[in-house]
Amino acid sequence: YLDELLIAYLLNPLHGQTLLFLSPMGPFLFKIKIALYAAFLAAFPLWLGLVLHFVSPALSQAKRWSLILFALASLLLGAASLAVTYFYFVPTTLKALQGFAVAGTQSWLTAELYLSFCILLLAVVFVVLQIPVVMAALAYIGIFNPKVVGRYRKLSTVGIIALLAVVTPTTDIVTLGIVCVPALLLWELGLFISKGLYGK
Repeated sequence: YLDELLIAYLLNPLHGQTLLFLSPMGPFLFKIKIALYAAFLAAFPLWLGLVLHFVSPALSQAKRWSLILFALASLLLGAASLAVTYFYFVPTTLKALQGFAVAGTQSWLTAELYLSFCILLLAVVFVVLQIPVVMAALAYIGIFNPKVVGRYRKLSTVGIIALLAVVTPTTDIVTLGIVCVPALLLWELGLFISKGLYGK
């Protein structure tokens, strides 16, 4: 029942469009991949807890509690990335891609490519939303120096735009802008917060 529920939610942004399987093993592998991705997402809090357990012996008691707060913020942003991807980025990007239709042709979408498309979008949004938390946490424990990074702000801005242009699954400037603007704002927010936390 759970796998059928996950598949129903995954296909909902398609509004009834039929997906294709190109091999007899396609439906089986499709369900296996969905189960693996769902398990990975569900295990994210566990992985986060293991990271905290690994680094906590080297930190003071105060910094341990602060890192727990950073972890909670990371979990909330992770949940937000799921919602933003599902309700906004997937339907918006699909609509943008459909605008590139060629006259006299018909587009067919395979289940495997659609799943990869959704996972790639989720990964991009997840990483973007985690930027300020990761930067703040690393600055708090003294690994990330925002003053040094701030000197190369222009270079980092170009690097972020170039990276997002490569990983974003569409080539239109609108979708790229929708991803880049929040990423750059969150990067600047991360630098601002990190300056107040570095060396504390």
